[in-house]
Amino acid sequence: MINILLVDSDLGFTFWLGQLLDQAGYEAFPAKSVADAIQLLDQLKFQINLLVLNPALEGAASFASVLRRSQPHIRIVAVHDPELTCNLPEMDASHPKTSHADEEARGDWLNFIRMFCTRPAMAVRRP
Repeated sequence: MINILLVDSDLGFTFWLGQLLDQAGYEAFPAKSVADAIQLLDQLKFQINLLVLNPALEGAASFASVLRRSQPHIRIVAVHDPELTCNLPEMDASHPKTSHADEEARGDWLNFIRMFCTRPAMAVRRP
């Protein structure tokens, strides 16, 4: 099972993306903040394969860095507002957040996650 941690304060976005991923056979865990994500990981004690993180959240960069050190296999996707550029040193990729949950947006996200999860492991970039 592939475990995906979704961290974004936009609960509508994390809800529909989490549902989409659950329906596709992934195990998705939403959190509305970095603090909630840390608490979730501490309580459940499971490994994350993929972190989908909004880099604009307070503490996002340090959270990604700590996860990268504790779980070197993890892949990190920065989810961002399409009109803003994002830069998270630990990210492996980025994908724009969609403002609506239509079929095209759902298919785009699902194809991105599938491709990203099945791609051979990438070398971890170190700053």
